[in-house]
Amino acid sequence: MAAENTFDDKAATWDQNPGHQQSTSIAAEALKGSGLLHPGSTAVLDLGCGTGLLAEKIADSLGALVGVDTSPGMIAAFQRKAEARGDGKLRCVLAELTGPESLTSSTPADGGAAVPEQYDLAISLMTFHHIQDIAGTLRLLKHHLKPGGSVAIFDLLATPASIRFHSPAHSHGLFHRGGFSLQEMEQHLTEAGYTAVEARAVGSLQKAAFDGEGEMLEFQLFMATATAG
Repeated sequence: MAAENTFDDKAATWDQNPGHQQSTSIAAEALKGSGLLHPGSTAVLDLGCGTGLLAEKIADSLGALVGVDTSPGMIAAFQRKAEARGDGKLRCVLAELTGPESLTSSTPADGGAAVPEQYDLAISLMTFHHIQDIAGTLRLLKHHLKPGGSVAIFDLLATPASIRFHSPAHSHGLFHRGGFSLQEMEQHLTEAGYTAVEARAVGSLQKAAFDGEGEMLEFQLFMATATAG
């Protein structure tokens, strides 16, 4: 995740952004159709959870979900949603995964007991292009998966247009401005020790190019799944 907490000022209006709504809907539908979610049982770790927009959409299809993010503003918004649901399914933690103990040693936003260490599924939506150490992050996610657990990563698919998704001056810890090719993400997962690796395009969203004075472009998203050994 990004080390800078510069998403705070966007938290209040994050959910109203059409691009965020589109990407979240794509990921939610792909997850629901993947066979990775089981109502009442699947324990999910959501890396870069933001305001909980994706967590809300899939909450009824799983057992419990813990969101983790480095932005206090995003976590505060997530916690409000968790409290509004009132069923205890959604919890969140303000933390950056820098080591095996980062998650469980951080105080949850609800002030309750520490969150679990291991999960059936780890998910991440539009977060990995903000991560510098891809290999290290994938290994940490693997640590937090139960044996045979899965990971599902959604991010920007590298295309001729994708370099226009973010400005070079983007301040949110941007390390992979044009996204990833399917082969690149599959290689990252394989090198991190995952098996049954597969990446595919799952949908597209409309967004104004940063350099086009309002020109709307189509940007593609991919879903990369893999299993922890």
